Amino acid sequence: MKHFIFLLLLVFYASAFALAQDDLEGIVVYGVSGKVKYAPSAEAKFEKLTAGTELSSEGRLKLKSGSRVDIYYDELVAQQEKPGVFDVAALIEDVELFQELEWADIFGEAIEAAMHPYFVASAERSGFARGGPIKPPPKDEVDGHGNRDYNLLVVQPLGGKVAVPIVTFQWKLRERNKALKNFKFTLLTIDGEVAFEKEVKARKFTLTSDDFQLEPGKSYRWKVSSTDNAELTSAEITFDCVSKSERRAVLKDLTSGEMYLNAGPAARLLMEAALLDNQEYLARAYQQYTTARKSFKKNQLVKAMYNAFLWKYNILN
Repeated sequence: MKHFIFLLLLVFYASAFALAQDDLEGIVVYGVSGKVKYAPSAEAKFEKLTAGTELSSEGRLKLKSGSRVDIYYDELVAQQEKPGVFDVAALIEDVELFQELEWADIFGEAIEAAMHPYFVASAERSGFARGGPIKPPPKDEVDGHGNRDYNLLVVQPLGGKVAVPIVTFQWKLRERNKALKNFKFTLLTIDGEVAFEKEVKARKFTLTSDDFQLEPGKSYRWKVSSTDNAELTSAEITFDCVSKSERRAVLKDLTSGEMYLNAGPAARLLMEAALLDNQEYLARAYQQYTTARKSFKKNQLVKAMYNAFLWKYNILN
């Protein structure tokens, strides 16, 4: 009888362990330095590991001397620097390796959103994922963004908080048309009164204090229309003005923290962008994502997070 009970307990714990292994999802590599390889299972061959790879709980990591891999899992981050071969499941259970650092939850939310199959697929090939068998995630309407009634899409500022006095406004056509080159930029007060207007021969306009004095603490709206085709307009986008010092203060704690200081240059840009997005500094977040995308063209996580941001605010649809 004792042997029977022992066997039942053994089967129970083995099953529980197996279920626990299956529940290990969202283990994402956000940084790689040096020679690091990964095999998704014990039988698979080791191949070069890149940032943006979602690790399997059955996988293994192989690190050469002087290499490092940065991992995010369940609002925890870890930097593994020891050379050798490691089981992913064993690493995840290492409580001394994984730390609950400040800002990891915000960075992690952005990573988890980018790990949707739609964005992962778009990162693995050039361009943005369109159609195909993978459906995009649902998204909320954001202050007129993505509304099919508008043929001019706002690129930045997307709304939220904008550091003044100098602001660059940028837009694009929903459908490409190189013949359309003339536009009218309009700045409105929060009450809808026209504060400033200017016709421009480009798809962006930089507003300076010589044009109009944007004041910190006040909110404004902006829109753009085509002077070549009166039917082409954008939605009115509301934004809040803040000082540059206020925006810099948002990143101060992040950039002095352990997670940021231990990260590579691509991961640092992504951390900054994720925090700026979280704090509603959308124009600056867009700039950081764009800088990361241009600087690290082969980084899969950069591509996925960039596309997830564009999708979230309907810059691409």
